[in-house]
Amino acid sequence: GPVGEIQILLNNIASQLNGDQKKADKV
Repeated sequence: GPVGEIQILLNNIASQLNGDQKKADKV
């Protein structure tokens, strides 16, 4: 349902933010 889709979107955003932080840490 829509709730599950929203959770997936939030998870995708969170993973992208985590990826950006990891890249920043490497630099």
